[in-house]
Amino acid sequence: MVHDSLFERPNCFQLVERALPCISTVYYLCASSPDLAQEWIQAIKPLCSPQLPRGRAPTHNVTEVRSLHLTLLEAHRLPVRLVPHPFCIISLNQVKVCRTQVKCPPDPIWEEDFILEDIPSDITSFAITLYNKGKRSKDMEIADVTVELENLISGEEIEDWFPLGGLTPPIREDWGSLRVRIRYIHEVIMPLAEYNALKELIMEEDLEVVSVLADLCHRDRTPLANAVLRVFRYEKKEAMLLKTMNDREIQFEDDTTTLFRSASLTTTLMDHYMRSTANGFLQQAVQDFILKVMDSRQSCELNPSKLESPIEACTNAENMLGLLDEVIESIFLQLMLAQGL
Repeated sequence: MVHDSLFERPNCFQLVERALPCISTVYYLCASSPDLAQEWIQAIKPLCSPQLPRGRAPTHNVTEVRSLHLTLLEAHRLPVRLVPHPFCIISLNQVKVCRTQVKCPPDPIWEEDFILEDIPSDITSFAITLYNKGKRSKDMEIADVTVELENLISGEEIEDWFPLGGLTPPIREDWGSLRVRIRYIHEVIMPLAEYNALKELIMEEDLEVVSVLADLCHRDRTPLANAVLRVFRYEKKEAMLLKTMNDREIQFEDDTTTLFRSASLTTTLMDHYMRSTANGFLQQAVQDFILKVMDSRQSCELNPSKLESPIEACTNAENMLGLLDEVIESIFLQLMLAQGL
């Protein structure tokens, strides 16, 4: 297994070797750039052979793919004295794969998303463990909850409260609970040739099939957007897809004030595309600006009810406009550099 969502340090990932179901060896690797990290991961993945459950033989020309989309939303009724600095770690078969930020009790809100793809077939459950961040001492495990994958329906999204069970003394009846959104997907992938006819239908220039699929999946747009975008990006036609869908959204929108504000397939496609392509650009364009704002002592507050004097509003407005000019210049500079101008 290869995972890269556990580390605060960028461009790091872990390689998990499972010679036996009960024994795991974990190696930690760190690259000098995001592109190099992805090159390493892609080079290692073909060498990772999935372990089949006992008594099960491999099927030729058919691949089983499992993925898990988790959103850790919030916690409720945590024991504040035991967990003054709570965070959570997600594990697959006792192997830690991702972690949240440290939040404030008693009802911390995380709202953090984790996507675990290419889950090996020997993984039967995942666990969310509540930790307390130690300032000087080691981080302490406090409580956890385990979810069996066999109890989840493939493709169905659930959101529920999961009660925690304590791992350390003292004995308590209520350790609190976590609200988690889960989508488990278990797919059987046939040979590529089996999908050629469907791909041709989806990629017709009028995108009529995509529009029909959008109407059918209006309550569950995320998997559809992810699948459609992957097909078009593979064929290097994602620009045509996004332009056509955006033009159609504009054509059928009567109120310009709500344009692109509804949760549609078009906005979901744009969101997925930006997440997959623009992270590096966004970091280069606004990181220095954000750090400057955080270090600045000059306020940008314009709300009269929060100002001691109306004179402050003019000073704050000038400061805010100056900062906005800087970030806009930085964005355009990065665009010019990206285009080689």
